[in-house]
Formats: sequence, structure tokens, C-alpha cells
Amino acid sequence: MAGLTSKTVFDIFQSMEFGPTGGDGTGVAQAWLQRHSHTLGLFIGGKFVHPEGREIDSVTDSAGQSVCSTVRAVFADVSLSVSDAREGCEVWGGLSCHARARHLYSVARSIQRFGQSLSAVAQLQCSPADLSALTRLLYHLTGWAQMRDSVLTHWSPRGVVAVISTGDCPLVFQMNKVFPAIAMGNTVVLRPSPQARLTSLLLAELCTGAGLPAGVLNVITGDDLSLAVALAEHSEVDMVTVTGRREEGLVLAGAAAAGGVPVSLSVGGLCPFIICDSADLDSAVDSVIDAAFTGKIELCQWQLLVQEAVWEAVRVRLQERIATLRCLPLVDTAVKCVLDAAIQDAVQLGATLIQPPPSPSPSPYLYPPTVLWGVASCAPCVWAPPPGPLLPALSFRSMSEGLQLANNSARNLAASLWTDDVTVALESAKSLKVGTVWVNSHSLFDAAASFGGVRECGNTTDGGKEGLYQFLQPSLCPLHHPRPTPLSLDYNKFGETNQTAPLPETEPPRAEDPPSQTLRLVSICVCLSVLCFCVCTVVSSQ
Repeated sequence: MAGLTSKTVFDIFQSMEFGPTGGDGTGVAQAWLQRHSHTLGLFIGGKFVHPEGREIDSVTDSAGQSVCSTVRAVFADVSLSVSDAREGCEVWGGLSCHARARHLYSVARSIQRFGQSLSAVAQLQCSPADLSALTRLLYHLTGWAQMRDSVLTHWSPRGVVAVISTGDCPLVFQMNKVFPAIAMGNTVVLRPSPQARLTSLLLAELCTGAGLPAGVLNVITGDDLSLAVALAEHSEVDMVTVTGRREEGLVLAGAAAAGGVPVSLSVGGLCPFIICDSADLDSAVDSVIDAAFTGKIELCQWQLLVQEAVWEAVRVRLQERIATLRCLPLVDTAVKCVLDAAIQDAVQLGATLIQPPPSPSPSPYLYPPTVLWGVASCAPCVWAPPPGPLLPALSFRSMSEGLQLANNSARNLAASLWTDDVTVALESAKSLKVGTVWVNSHSLFDAAASFGGVRECGNTTDGGKEGLYQFLQPSLCPLHHPRPTPLSLDYNKFGETNQTAPLPETEPPRAEDPPSQTLRLVSICVCLSVLCFCVCTVVSSQ
């Protein structure tokens, strides 16, 4: 607010000027990258490690310009990070609950202090980072770390937890796995998603600077899926949790299941955005644009369901607001071809495109926000939408039809319902087959409330007390389960010849041992003799 000293309070309220900002923090982010020579290594054992002979992955911004580079880890780096996490597990698990809570509280204060730097690094990579939600999560977990032994009795930490993020999973969803595991006494090896590599490395450095012991949080980078598979199959990993795309999550779950390791999956899904005829249309349209085109939930794809009574009014408002939007960055340039193919199929099925005016200098790294208005319900982009700024819009007549459209998916994560009728809101929220229902709002999270989808969205719940049990096991179980040794079988020739089954050898019964049936018959005869003797004794006494 320039010239604040020469203006009165009345003048300020009349002009409603914005106050001075603290800057975007780009200089601080560039200074951090310059300190590491724009080449970030692996964060193992509380410090950055630069192994020799490793390939390098480039990190680009929305304009396609290289920001820095990261090291692509190999199996030897995975083994090193897991062994350091095993050593850190002894130190971290040996601390008291109060000591671990103090460490988490220090990490929360450090994130608040350097939040502007984290935001600037996230902007360089075009990845959303809701630091306020992350700070609230840490303060909430500080209390649970303090009360673990008194409230969660007869439960103990699992040990080394592998947190794997795929696709465009944002930082907050990754840390919703990392920090609960650490709060319960585990150590973590994190393989971040390509969109959150820089923020994950900076956050790991901040955690170590805040006093977190070495080996508690390790970060290895690499976009190849084989790196994540190697981490999931490692013999020293006690649990695997996967967040991101469903296809990659199923591959990693199969890799971890071969060794008998528990797997936690959170693979996102669909989120219906339902606008009823009694809704505040201006607020609803602003919210659907904010939800679909600002990336608050990167793990889900929104679909717009509008009642026919307000179908035309919503279309006019959407066109007005989308005309003012800018193009959004893509995760990968290959996604653009997938989006173009999905839009072409939808147009052939009768959809109408709603997009902002074309950019004078189009970039392959940017894509305009697109609404497929009036798309057919059988279109592939409705039930399996590609990643990107794409929003399919369908119409419905009655609420029963709208609820049927919303529930017609096996991967529903959450839903946003817009109506001013309380009865409609309560009945619809009860009928929706989703994990979370927001009424006249969207994307609201609380650290004390659980969040998760239904059916094919995953097999776990994050957040709250319920989300902590996935990182705990009964105290009677050993801290580290031995892995079974895989058998060397030729599955191509399996069953063609008479092969000896790999069964354990049993000792044959000895000749002097009587058979079990004989022993059972002798015991029955003895019992009958004793019973007859007792009856005769009673009769004779009478």
C-alpha cells in the first residue's frame, strides 16, 4: 500500500488497495539452487549424496526452461537409503514419545519460518503446495506422537516404511503419508513424484535442520518405475504405501505382495460436482472453476453434473469466467496428445467446447482450461478422464437421476453438492457412494478428519486417528518380519512333467509308535471302563 503514512483509514477503506507483499521468494529459491550448483543429489542419512556415474533428470518450468537437475537413483542407492533408514529406526524408536513430539513441533515451526521458500520452489516446478494444511497436519501429529503409548496401547511401529508417489501427486498428499509414519516411530524412504522432487528435497533438508535425526527421512529421486519397484521389493522394507495413479499403484502392489509386505494404496478417483436448481449459481460456478483448474486435489478428476432447470444459466456463467483464464502447465508434453484425442472423441459424441481465447504464442507445456459441455455419458473422458485441465459436463433432470450418474463409477473419491435445500443436501449426501461429501464447498480438509475414497480408490484411509493404524502393528508382532526366499521355478515348463512339489520333509512315523487311531480307541475303552465301574459302585451302594 504505497504512501500508507499519508492516507487515513477512511481513505484506505474507500480505495480498498492491497497491502505490500513480501515478494514471491524467487530469489531465495534460486539461492538455494545455486548453493547446490543447480544439481540436487539424493538425501540419505541426513545429507545430500552425489553418487558417481548416475544419470541426471532435468527439471523444467512451465515455459520448458531447465530449472535444475536431479540424480536418478539406482538399486545401490535404494539399498543405501534403506540401510540408513534401518539404522535411524533404532535411534528414532529409542526416543520417548515426548522427544519425538518435540522434534515434530520443531519441524512445524521450521516450515512456518521457511514457508515462502517452499512456495517459491513449488512455483518453479509448477506444483501446488498448501503449506498451511501441511503445518496444521504437523501440529496435529505432534499431539498423537505425544499420546501414542497412552492412547494407542498394544501397538508398535512397523519399522522402515517406503512411501512411493507417482504421477502428479502434490506435496501435501505425499507428506500425509510421511509425517504420520514418522510420528508413530517409523523411519521413511520417500520416492517423490516427478512434480514434487524439489519441494521434497528441500523439506527433507529443513527437517534435518530442525533437529530430526539422520536416517529418519530419506529421499531418493528418479522417474523410472523400476526404481519404485526396486524399493517396494527390498527385503529390509517393512511396509509400502503408494499414492498416485492407479495403474502404477497396482504394479507396485504386486511387487510388494510377492514378499508378503503390507501395502497401502491411495490411487485417487473421480469427484462429481453436482449443481442443483436451488443452488447459488455464481458461487457454484466460481467453485467448480477453482476446483477443476487450480489443482487443489491433483489425485482426482472432477466431473460437472448440472440440473436441467439451470443448465443454460450455468453455461453462460462458465463461458464468462473461463474467458478470463490462462493456460495451465501440463505434467508432461505427452499428455497434450492424450487430451487432444479425448476432446476429439467427445466432440464427435456431441460435446461443445468451452475454452478461453487462443494464446498468441502457444507452448507445448501449456494447455487451455477446457469444459466439454453436454458430453455423452458413454464418452471415455467422463469415467476415465486423462490428467489435465479437462472438465466434462453432463445434465440430469431429477435428483435421483443425478445421484445415479454420480454413483456410476467404481472410483469415487469425494463429491461437492451445491443446493440451498437442507433436505436435499442431507438425503443426497446419504445416497452418494463416496468417501467425503462437501455441501456448498469443496476441497476442505482437516487433519483430525479421515479422508479416503470407496471401492477402487484404494484400501486405506488417511488422516485422523484412523489413518495412523496403517503405520502400526500389534505389539506381539516382531519389528522386522523375515522375507521368504523365492523358489526358482520355470513357469514356462511348469506342469509338463512330474515335478517334486517343494514341500518340507516330514519324519516318517517310527515302528514303535502306535498309530493315532489305536491310541484314540484305547483311550475310549478306558473311559468306558471307568464309567461302568462308577455306575456299578453307585448301584451297589444303593
